[in-house]
Amino acid sequence: MSLRWAFHYSQWQPSKEEWILAASCLQKEEANRISQFMFKRDAKASLCGRLLLRKAVHDLLHLPYDRIRFDRTDKGKPVLVGDNSNLSLNVSHQGDFTVLSASFQFETGIDVMKVDWLGKEDLDQFFYTMRKQFTDYEWRSIRKFFTEEEQLEAFYRHWCLKESYVKALGIGIANDLRAFEFHPQEDDVPEKGVLTNTTLYVDGKLQEKWIFEESKVNKKHLVAVALRPRDSIDDSSTNTKENIAAPLVTLSFQDLVSSAVPFNVVDDNYWNKFSVKSEKPNLA
Repeated sequence: MSLRWAFHYSQWQPSKEEWILAASCLQKEEANRISQFMFKRDAKASLCGRLLLRKAVHDLLHLPYDRIRFDRTDKGKPVLVGDNSNLSLNVSHQGDFTVLSASFQFETGIDVMKVDWLGKEDLDQFFYTMRKQFTDYEWRSIRKFFTEEEQLEAFYRHWCLKESYVKALGIGIANDLRAFEFHPQEDDVPEKGVLTNTTLYVDGKLQEKWIFEESKVNKKHLVAVALRPRDSIDDSSTNTKENIAAPLVTLSFQDLVSSAVPFNVVDDNYWNKFSVKSEKPNLA
């Protein structure tokens, strides 16, 4: 069984009761870290990611909330403490959404990107700045489109794929991004459905066992899920991509906390510290 979830955190304007309930369902150190964010936007994105992780573990492993404990690898990937179930989990947030991928069968990584241009430089200059992040083949795939909007979406699509791949590996984005290359078989990611035919090449060699799911949460948000079969899994059970693709389900806040049980004591000061923050930086 696998899960693909999304939560529209920028749309969520939590009440005092909701914010305290959410924080009380997290480990104390998680809640403390979230309280240190300067802006509401970032605090909400992070908190919702932790809630998605806990809901996934509760739903898939049937563990009570107070027995779910997470740690992080040295690259920041969440790992469930004391788990021997082979459950792989990953979250990402950017733009307006937090997303999660969970799988027993695969090591998984997920990324979300909003197709939006807020840079002060023109797009050509931005692409020049980013020229070392993609191979020549990938740049041709990005630049082949006629409009800047199409090129920008192609750029974010490739970036999303690269992020999902390194997150599944657990190695971080600092590695040489030109050592691996993506070959999309379709020009566009559909607003409905899941693409699974994009291929990956590492050092020029096709990586046949890797699967990449591409979809959209909405018109402006791209999502890529990387799936790497574990060595212990029989190849015959992983080669039917149509049976792998899981639809992305958008959850409400009520969905997030429907089975949650508070176990961390959070007082009104936690809300007070959050409520006075600005929603996001003023970039004017």
